Amino acid sequence: MCKAIVFLSASLFFGTALAAAPADVTVEMLQAGIEARLSTYRNMEFEYTATETIQRAPDASADVHDAFGGPVVEGLQKSTNTFKILGAQDGKSRPWRSWKRYAQSSRGDRVLERYAVFDGAQSRRFLFGNGAVEGKWNSGLISAEELTVCFARNPFQSFLCLGLTGPDPESIFGIGRVLTADEFAIAGETDANGLTIWKLSRILPEVDVKYELEVSDAPEFIVRRYDVEYQGRQLAAYETTQVKTVDGVFYPAAGRLWRLPHGYAEGHKYEFEVVSATRLTETDRDGWLPEWPAGTIVVDTIRNENITIAREVKEYSEDVLHIKRESLGNPPNQYSFSWRSILLLSANVVAIVVLLALYFRRYRMRRA
Repeated sequence: MCKAIVFLSASLFFGTALAAAPADVTVEMLQAGIEARLSTYRNMEFEYTATETIQRAPDASADVHDAFGGPVVEGLQKSTNTFKILGAQDGKSRPWRSWKRYAQSSRGDRVLERYAVFDGAQSRRFLFGNGAVEGKWNSGLISAEELTVCFARNPFQSFLCLGLTGPDPESIFGIGRVLTADEFAIAGETDANGLTIWKLSRILPEVDVKYELEVSDAPEFIVRRYDVEYQGRQLAAYETTQVKTVDGVFYPAAGRLWRLPHGYAEGHKYEFEVVSATRLTETDRDGWLPEWPAGTIVVDTIRNENITIAREVKEYSEDVLHIKRESLGNPPNQYSFSWRSILLLSANVVAIVVLLALYFRRYRMRRA
């Protein structure tokens, strides 16, 4: 179905006609409602907390890196995030977007751990401490292309864009295919607080894959559950556990993701909860591209040059070590040594050696 037809027909689902005749709902109508909802996320900012655990892909090499250029950090990680979407100024180009992830520093304040930002003309990518590796500088990248692989590391974006064919950022950011519903079928319905939840299924026998979905009726049109089975085994599951609205915009306010590691794909457990959702205005374009944090080496592929933002190494290393411990779930090292303690220990050892030498010298003199 043509995308223009999809969006034109989407307007039919927000009136009373659909509510009066739910039995007439089709897969195509649900799809159109989902796409219409996705368009309402432009000019929105979401702040949310997240916890996630990553498992290395079974077939991946030991030195595999993520989209930000840092190592894949396994174990439990906690973060505070902001995700912003701002429509293009010409109303036609790809929307602006910004994702920032914060971790807690050794001083108790927030440290910007990574970000990906696109302003229609260029993208910027930042990673604190090259993935929290001791002794490394922050890494930054400037590119003329939209760094979609970096935004894909943000599972919250997947929940916003979750459609019939899975997490599909192209639907909201206009950079790819149109959703299709040809192979889906409505398998039943249920009720949740007076709202009809439609159950959909899709089977691909040639690859032994089965999809089971639950999609809320108007006015939400949110995928509440998305399960994928492969050869009779559950491979991934998305579940939206809470839905909220702001200014008439419905969005997933809490949810969880589970994905089994297989092949070159990482295992992933993820939970989020939205703290606030607000509207953006044209004034929010100012300062969209953040300044580079101190201690960052930036590769500018547009101007073909490197930029170094200096920083005191001692302060930098302290934060890096703390984030590394927090990411891996290890407690702070209680037996770390400073240069001062090492010098004092050396002086004490020398003093003991001198005293022992004097003692043995007197002992020999008395025996002589």
